Amino acid sequence: MLGLDCLYNNGYEDDELVHVSVEAGRILLTRDRLLLMHKVISQGYLLRSLNPTEQLYEVVQRYGLVKWVKPFQRCMSCNHLLEPVSKEAVLHRLEPLTKKYFDDFRICPACEQVYWKGSHYERMMELIENILSF
Repeated sequence: MLGLDCLYNNGYEDDELVHVSVEAGRILLTRDRLLLMHKVISQGYLLRSLNPTEQLYEVVQRYGLVKWVKPFQRCMSCNHLLEPVSKEAVLHRLEPLTKKYFDDFRICPACEQVYWKGSHYERMMELIENILSF
């Protein structure tokens, strides 16, 4: 949502998380203290909160990410950069009210998820604005 390069997969086992963190040079964010105790993990952070929104604030503050935020630039499913797409190109995939009320669309070239500024957009922007002013 913030446009930051993130990798998430709830199905990863601990050894996969360690491997990806080390090989890809990614920061490992977790609530699992034991996972961060692996000797090869050089970049990791133990999230304090159980609440996902609070975790987001925590990570943005901890790593000073405000200057890097570019909302809605990445796919929230697979992390690829989004591309603009014409309404006509995705028309067959849209619900009737979406077809009627929206004209600006983006698509993920990797997983083909389609995005538009629907009813959830305002709530997400409010959260982003709060994060940016935190």
